[in-house]
Amino acid sequence: MPEPVDPNVGAALIEAAGREVFGDVLLQAAQRYDFVEEVFAYRLGADGKPQVVASSSGLDRSDERAEIFARRFYRDDPARSIWAETPVGAVFARRVHASQILLHDYRAICFDKPAFADKLCFGWRGNEESLFLSMYRRGAAEWQGAARLAALASVALSAIAQKPHRPEASLAERLERRLARACPDLRGRELQVCARTLAGGSADEIAAELGIGRATVLTYRQRAYQRYGFSAVSEFLPAIID
Repeated sequence: MPEPVDPNVGAALIEAAGREVFGDVLLQAAQRYDFVEEVFAYRLGADGKPQVVASSSGLDRSDERAEIFARRFYRDDPARSIWAETPVGAVFARRVHASQILLHDYRAICFDKPAFADKLCFGWRGNEESLFLSMYRRGAAEWQGAARLAALASVALSAIAQKPHRPEASLAERLERRLARACPDLRGRELQVCARTLAGGSADEIAAELGIGRATVLTYRQRAYQRYGFSAVSEFLPAIID
């Protein structure tokens, strides 16, 4: 028989669905059942592009990990192969160890740096869209509350499906606003290129997003560096960190 979810927890998740606090409510609920240190959920639409719907953690830079995952690594996630084998209308669950992440950058950023040992992946595959939810932790022992976490994930996925997330500005857009305040001499494309570089975008990715050539991206980037006497985009960081 499935482990029940506390009705108050379920009600809190449903109430928070579609709001920015949803990830925090989900993390707090998950921590009642096991040593979960980060939660992350995304929606995969018909266009094949993921949309982050929840991200919360007791560790730093969880939002950045979520953004970079959605931009660069989601195709390399073992959960995608599980999803591909799942019939439409069905749910799936699987434990993924850090050792199963084969792409070096993905493992380094999303597992090694925060020191995560594994994650529990839950999801639902639909016709037009699919939902993915992951819970991360650092411990290597067996998950003690896996059954309850699965029940919790079912409630969370239902809440997400019925009440779509209203996204905030992207990481690049937030960095763009910070750069504009901290470095007022940056204008237009220089500002856009530097913000997207700080967000982890490659020259090719930035060119595609902004509709300009790769060489043009590199030119704007170099002009911005020269304007401030910098040699790398990381030198802008002290000016924009709160």
